[in-house]
Amino acid sequence: MATRIYLPRWDGRQAPVTAGVGAAWDRTTNAWRLLAAVTKGATAPLSTVGTDYTKDAAAAGYNVLTAQFVSAPLAAQTISGSFSAVVRAGESASAADATLQVVIRAVSADGATERGVLYPGHAAALNTTADAIGQEMGTAAATRVFPASTALSSLAVLAGDRLVVEVGARFHGINTGVNAFMQLGDATATADHTLASGATTSLCPWVELSADLTFGPVPVTLTPAVASTAAVAVAAAPGPVTVALAPATAAGAAVGLMATPGVVSVTATPAQGTGVALPVAPAAGLVTVVLLPAEGSGGAVALDPVPGPVAVDLAPAAGVGAATIVASMPGPVAVNLLPSAAAGEAIPLDVTPEAVLVALVAAAGAGEAVAVTPVPHVRGQLMLRPYTGVVVRAAGGTVVRPAAGVVVRP
Repeated sequence: MATRIYLPRWDGRQAPVTAGVGAAWDRTTNAWRLLAAVTKGATAPLSTVGTDYTKDAAAAGYNVLTAQFVSAPLAAQTISGSFSAVVRAGESASAADATLQVVIRAVSADGATERGVLYPGHAAALNTTADAIGQEMGTAAATRVFPASTALSSLAVLAGDRLVVEVGARFHGINTGVNAFMQLGDATATADHTLASGATTSLCPWVELSADLTFGPVPVTLTPAVASTAAVAVAAAPGPVTVALAPATAAGAAVGLMATPGVVSVTATPAQGTGVALPVAPAAGLVTVVLLPAEGSGGAVALDPVPGPVAVDLAPAAGVGAATIVASMPGPVAVNLLPSAAAGEAIPLDVTPEAVLVALVAAAGAGEAVAVTPVPHVRGQLMLRPYTGVVVRAAGGTVVRPAAGVVVRP
């Protein structure tokens, strides 16, 4: 299954990161930087202004960039195969000798590093052959294509990398002051161009890779050094975000996550001897958090996200000396509490009003109660599966399903 990339006009869907441009481009002035869309939006096809993209040097084989499209994060994979493209375009005069040019690259999640080049742009001779690379544009707008057999170089990308598609014109002659224009847009109500040159109807342009690309979350790994004295913060760009928090031994301050809207998955693994709480405070969006404090952690592991569905797995290690605390703001909350043997204190849950589903699986020998304390007027569901001999204190309004031999104190 192929992956089709649509080429929208400006409508606020700017590129998610700032990426450099491909080496092929000689002029990038006025180039748009937009989101590479895999689904259509609402921008009706409309031509760019050719004079914004003038050939300003007397050199043959001169490439002028019109627009750069940057994708959402990719999953780790190897991209190979071929690609095709179709754009309705034209040149300002027959002496412009302009052809459609496309460059395809991959960059790192933040756009700062070029991961590699899948297609560097063409250097074909100017020609008049229909459906061929290097077919000259006309002075009246009509489609020009890259055929489906156009080969890509194989490239291994890392999780979080982004695809970059760049579209513009190649000027084969030495004339200056000439330009090219092309029609961009991705309206849902407008059909796609077929892969054929010479069409004059205003339809949606596209670039299509033969590979079925897999998109995935942005991975972020935080590993502060020993004796870090300040918080480690993540302010991720919109989109799925996966964060692993692994502070080193004796990290002296909190490790904080402040992610922009989007799905967020967080794994917090404080090292032995961590002296203070590890707060996780992501912005609105679905949040999944796994808290795995190490043996001997000296302070609480606190989760305090803003509104949004929250799923939390708490698995403190043996000998954890303080409570593991979840203090969520409004939003559906699902919590799994999995204390290990000899956990020294209670594991309280204190959430604001909203539906709460809690599963408590206390290990044998847990020294005190496993307590759940939702705020008033919340009817939580409490599923208790502790080992025999554990004392459970359930908050008012909860439904208690204790295991055999468990003492229940409402």
